[in-house]
Amino acid sequence: MAWCKTITKPNETRWLWGSQDNGLSIAVYKGAYGDETRVSIMTGLDGGALATGCE
Repeated sequence: MAWCKTITKPNETRWLWGSQDNGLSIAVYKGAYGDETRVSIMTGLDGGALATGCE
């Protein structure tokens, strides 16, 4: 399944699926200390908060 939307910032990339009231958000962040990377996965209302236009 392809993602609906990608948001890219200098230290973050976020992929969004679903709708604003029931979405999935996966974000990869570049850490503040060298080469570390963090991954965040959110579902439901939190995951869909940025999924505008994805329905």
